[in-house]
Amino acid sequence: MMDDPRITRPREPWAVSFGLLAVVAGCLVAALVFMALVWTVLSAAPDAELAAAGIDATPGRLAFLMGGFAAIGFLVVGPTLAFAVGWLLRRVRNQSLHVLAFAALGAVVGAAGGFVIGGPQFANVLGAMVGVSVAAGRAALAPFARV
Repeated sequence: MMDDPRITRPREPWAVSFGLLAVVAGCLVAALVFMALVWTVLSAAPDAELAAAGIDATPGRLAFLMGGFAAIGFLVVGPTLAFAVGWLLRRVRNQSLHVLAFAALGAVVGAAGGFVIGGPQFANVLGAMVGVSVAAGRAALAPFARV
């Protein structure tokens, strides 16, 4: 009985943790960064290209719409994936490694979603945009981490 690992090695605390409001704030920061990136990409596209694709709305209007949908997606999927990455990095105190891990996860999830929606070309763009957005959301929370 005394050799049981639950007794001899009790559960160790996480090196870095956040409260619920911090997680929600990180998701919203990621959605705002994603909205800014969508606006940048659409603003750089020539008007003739957008018209040929059947897009009649302005880049700002589309970015606001896509940013809203991204906020819903980040709030629904984000906390679960953040918990999974946090659990994998529960012994790591280095905030930079956390930001890189979140960026990699965001790029993979964005690329997978982009591939399903629009093929390999869309997967590249969406993967990069989601990866940068998620990394920015995690980096914005670094001052609020309980270390």
